[in-house]
Amino acid sequence: MEDTSEDDIDIVTLLSKLLLDESLPSWVRFILTSRPDRRVLREFEPLQPYKLEEMSQQNLGDIRQYISKRVAEPAFGSQLEAAQISCQSLVDELTEISMGNF
Repeated sequence: MEDTSEDDIDIVTLLSKLLLDESLPSWVRFILTSRPDRRVLREFEPLQPYKLEEMSQQNLGDIRQYISKRVAEPAFGSQLEAAQISCQSLVDELTEISMGNF
C-alpha cells in the first residue's frame, strides 16, 4: 500500500487500497454497500462493482416477498383484522413506502 497521511485515511480509502492491492488471499471476499456518493464510487471503479438498483422490479419483488411472508405469520392475523386491512393492502403499502430499502 502506498503511504498516505493519517488525515487522508478513512474506511473508503483503506478498503479500496486493500482490495486493489491484490495481496489478499483469493478466497477473501467483501460485500460493501454505499449511497451513490461519487467519491466512494470513484474509489471502487477499477473493481467493476455490481450496482443494486433500489427501485428495480427485482428488488421491489424481494421486498414484497419478504413482507408477504412476515404478514402471513399467525401473529399478524388478529392485528390485520382489528385494523380492518387486508394482507395484500398492507403488503402493497409497505412495499411502496419502503422506497426500495430492504
